[in-house]
Amino acid sequence: MKYAAWMTPGNYFEQAFLCLLSCVVLGIGIFFEVKAGLTYLPGEGLVMALAQTFGVEFGKIKIGTDDSLVAIGIVSALFFLGALEGIREVTVVAAVLVGYIVRFLHTRFFLFEQWLKGRGKKINHPL
Repeated sequence: MKYAAWMTPGNYFEQAFLCLLSCVVLGIGIFFEVKAGLTYLPGEGLVMALAQTFGVEFGKIKIGTDDSLVAIGIVSALFFLGALEGIREVTVVAAVLVGYIVRFLHTRFFLFEQWLKGRGKKINHPL
């Protein structure tokens, strides 16, 4: 936290910009986590299990899951607190945006992978 102490947004637009920037960074991180396929954090593990179970693209399930969690948060806040606490408009935007960033990177990286495979030389191993 001490290395990011200089980054204190002064107004609403700076806060929204930093939130959107963090959505991009988070989307890139989730993309590489899923692409590596080694292990998943609980949030992405749930999304990956749903995507594999129902045969739907990870990014679409990510958007639906995040939106559902935000909706549950809104209903819970209204029910238990009587007011909308802790969830603002950028929370809703972030719930949608991260999934779209993951989907966007998947399509672009997939094309890049195909391009690399097409350019690669085949090596015949004698084994």
